[in-house]
Amino acid sequence: MDDSEDALNKRRGRSGRPLNRLKQWLKENGDHVCCVCARPIDMELSRIDRNNKWAWTLDHHIPLSKAPHLALERSNAREAHRTCNSAKGNREVRIATNASRRW
Repeated sequence: MDDSEDALNKRRGRSGRPLNRLKQWLKENGDHVCCVCARPIDMELSRIDRNNKWAWTLDHHIPLSKAPHLALERSNAREAHRTCNSAKGNREVRIATNASRRW
């Protein structure tokens, strides 16, 4: 990543102290359940290897590509597994529930 791309990411709220504060707040106050698949997120795994596909990541409910001004909004922040967040891409997905299909 070159300097201009890094500067662009900082302006978009994708790095730096404000983003780190948002991540820390979500780690402390979140329920550690993936918003995409509704499975628990192993926070210990996330501390050991944050690049693991089941590690914790910050997900934006409304993707940054559609609403960059919401990058640091707590109401737009959710928790997800790295692999689920990557698979979701820039689509808006309803928060998963553990509800059964049986009625």
